[in-house]
Amino acid sequence: EKDADNTKPILDTIPPTIQIISPEPETILIGTVKIEINADDNNTLHSVEFYIRKLYPLGVWDDSLIFTDFDKPYEYDWNTENYENGDYVLTVIAYDDANNLTTSITSYYIDNYYIIPCIIETSTDTESFSLYDFIDQEWILHCLYKDDIMQGVTNSNKPVSITFRSEFLDGSGGCNNYNGGYEENNGNRVNIEVWGWTRMYCTTPQDQMQQEHYFLTNLLPKVRTYHISYEQLVLFDRKGKEILLLYLAIDN
Repeated sequence: EKDADNTKPILDTIPPTIQIISPEPETILIGTVKIEINADDNNTLHSVEFYIRKLYPLGVWDDSLIFTDFDKPYEYDWNTENYENGDYVLTVIAYDDANNLTTSITSYYIDNYYIIPCIIETSTDTESFSLYDFIDQEWILHCLYKDDIMQGVTNSNKPVSITFRSEFLDGSGGCNNYNGGYEENNGNRVNIEVWGWTRMYCTTPQDQMQQEHYFLTNLLPKVRTYHISYEQLVLFDRKGKEILLLYLAIDN
């Protein structure tokens, strides 16, 4: 670049700006996480580099360049399951065409064994409800039994749900829609059979498909009894163990 008389070049000494937008610092990371960067320059931004460093007890540095992005939006899908659990530092560096640079650094903790505990509240309702009292009303899954603990479900754009119809049931597994049958007898006893589901494949969240398959093929067929308070449905297996916790959808 030159000044008005086209004889004297103008040096670009202004560095670019860069900021890590997501995830927030000190976040516990699970599965695949999208790193989102806001970067700009007074002239032309050349690239953004992504570095990941694991923090070791003795302070050993192990920076690794994992990705270079040359175009907006500046982002990277970080699959944390390819890394050991522990503390990590993310460094992003923005370069402009004049080779000026700016660095932004933040830290995270990877814990792919982190489980969100789920506590079932004890109902004080004395009134007994039947599934037939909630025909055509949608129940949203909040917790399921896995790895010897009731834990929160993986969030998705489409909630896992059950709707009991007069002669069948249907709902969403989080990705695919499903339908099936149920038979209620002797008070709070119920048997559920899943007839089938659609065959879409959802790539996000990371473990959505595994959770859906587990819900449809492992948990629902094991249901033998249930209990309903006004807005809470708990489904139990044949041993009386809670395996699914659902709440009435807000818009019911």
